[in-house]
Amino acid sequence: MDAASPWFHGFEARDFALEGMHIRARTGGRAGATPLLLLHGFPQTQAMWQRVVQRLKPYFQLVLPDQRGYGRSAMPPGDADHASYSKRTLALDHAPAPAPAPAPASTSNTTAPRARRASKSPATRWCCGASAAWWGAL
Repeated sequence: MDAASPWFHGFEARDFALEGMHIRARTGGRAGATPLLLLHGFPQTQAMWQRVVQRLKPYFQLVLPDQRGYGRSAMPPGDADHASYSKRTLALDHAPAPAPAPAPASTSNTTAPRARRASKSPATRWCCGASAAWWGAL
């Protein structure tokens, strides 16, 4: 379906950079509303949501990505252990970065736990990079 399709009236389609590839997503809905990520099944694409998005858009800000290897998103090469297409990898492509833990209060107790630092994994870079544009645009 092209961007002018009545299926996705009022939605913007664009590509988001991810670790040397791109994820194609449509965004739309009510500005300032709770974001709702709609992930398609297999072997579908974001087009599977065409019957529900018009009913959801008054209540949510919607994000409809084509997962890696599907639709208009990039198809990275597979590897021997299939990790690049594992459910964990597919989920991490779309997960927002966790909020950093607060710094511990200054105390004289030397056994106080240290604040956790955000992961430097590829998924975190996606969330803080391209996804910041996608989640930040909501």
